[in-house]
Amino acid sequence: MRVARVVFSIFFAFVLVISLAAQQTTTSNPQALSLLQRSLNALSGGQSLNDVTLSGTARRIAGSDDETGTAVFKALASGAGRTDLSLPSGSRSEIANVTAAPPAGAWSGPDGVSHAIAYHNLLNEPSWFVFV
Repeated sequence: MRVARVVFSIFFAFVLVISLAAQQTTTSNPQALSLLQRSLNALSGGQSLNDVTLSGTARRIAGSDDETGTAVFKALASGAGRTDLSLPSGSRSEIANVTAAPPAGAWSGPDGVSHAIAYHNLLNEPSWFVFV
């Protein structure tokens, strides 16, 4: 369980750094940036992180559907990410690039048909999944 927390913490810091890099702000807080950088260094052991892959158990609840399966999440330093779920009802995948101009993404369900992700849903990417 401790390893899962460390991996999740590293992933969370990685996503936070990507999110901060993707935002175009005119002001910054040097103290906050320094704290974030020190936290990332502590979590990564000073190693440079470019890409991350997490795997685990996922639970999907959509209406009356409640199923558990496996999940793999891959995030690149470029801001692109992919989530693959393997569930009893079939495989589901989502890809997104939140640093593209404009951000873009697509998802597919068990039928394998690709669907574009609406722009407003990419603004919080990847917030809809939880690894247990």
